[in-house]
Order: sequence, then C-alpha cells, then structure tokens
Amino acid sequence: MTNLITATHKKIGALITEGQRGLSKVDKALEKAQQKHAATHVSFNQKMFEAGAQSADFTKGTASSPEVFYFYKECVARSLPVAQQKVLAGKGGNEKRDLIQAIGGRMGAMKKALERKETIKAGTATDKRTKAAKAAKKVTASAKGTDTPAPNMAPESGEVTEAKGILPPAIRDPRLVEMFNTVAQYPIEGQARFAEIMMLALNSFNDAATKAK
Repeated sequence: MTNLITATHKKIGALITEGQRGLSKVDKALEKAQQKHAATHVSFNQKMFEAGAQSADFTKGTASSPEVFYFYKECVARSLPVAQQKVLAGKGGNEKRDLIQAIGGRMGAMKKALERKETIKAGTATDKRTKAAKAAKKVTASAKGTDTPAPNMAPESGEVTEAKGILPPAIRDPRLVEMFNTVAQYPIEGQARFAEIMMLALNSFNDAATKAK
C-alpha cells in the first residue's frame, strides 16, 4: 500500500499538534482568569455591602450628597495607573474622555451590584442569575459533538453594567451574555486583548468541531 503521507503532511501535522497544545493552554488560562475575575467581583461587592455602601451614593442625582458621589468617583480615579491619572488631570482629548466614561461605567457597575444585594436582603428579589447559571451548566454538560470542553463562564457575580446595544437573539446562554457585558466595561486596549484571546479559543473550538463531523 502506497504511503500517502508526505513530508509536507508530516510538517503540517507537527504544526497541528504543537498549535493545538498551545491553544489548550490558552483555553485553560482563560478559564482560570474568568473564574478569578468572577470570584474577585463577588468578594469586592460583598465587602462593599458589608461596609455599609449604599447604591444611591453612586449616582449624582440620588446620592446622600454631591460630595459623597464625587468622593467615590475620585476614589475610582485613584485606582487607575499613574499614567492614566495624569491624563485625567490634563487637558481634554479622546483618551481623557474614554477614561471618564470608564470611571462612570465602574460607578454604574458598583451601583447595580449594591442595588441587587439590597433587594435580595429586603426580600423583594431572588438570586435568579445564579439559578440561570446552574441551568446553563447542565445544558453545556449535555452538549455533544465537540472535543473541546466549554470554558466555565458562569455569571457568578452577575453584577456588571449591561453593554449598550442588542446582542443577536440567537445568543441565549446567560454565560455569554454575562461575558459580553463584562468585556463592555474594559478599556479599548483590554477589549482588544480579550478579542485576541477569544479568537484563539474560537479557532480551537471550530477545529475540534470540524474533526468531530
């Protein structure tokens, strides 16, 4: 029987093996980063709530005083790298505008997180997002036709400002919605880096799905 596997095929095969190995590492690193991100959000929001933070103070119109609102906003600005703080202190420009919008987004995210905890404590709301996440995990676990397990992107925190715009109606998994809403809060550089990582993961997923057919 003639050997149809040429040297070129072997070279490509080696690239596939090495490339898939690298993508698997990226997938695992991304999953760990997402889990850490969710855990950090939960811990931070709980500490804020236990310290007595009030959701109303994170919006100028409802704050107990303008001074409190601007103080909290200044505290967010202080968390930024020194270089970005200098941009905020300088004259106007696109970069300064983007930073101001990012600070506003963080203020909104904290307000929403605290509102959710306040309503749950008051008994006027239930933690439906956690239930949705568990249901989504069951759907993912029963899915077939792929060799690559889906990363755990369950919205454990579920406390980020929703992204503007409308996601395609076909996207129904709450973990994907949570992921997109979270990424919407990143600065443009962070969004670009996240997109690069996700493209690697997507290519790996598509390759695995193709092989499974």
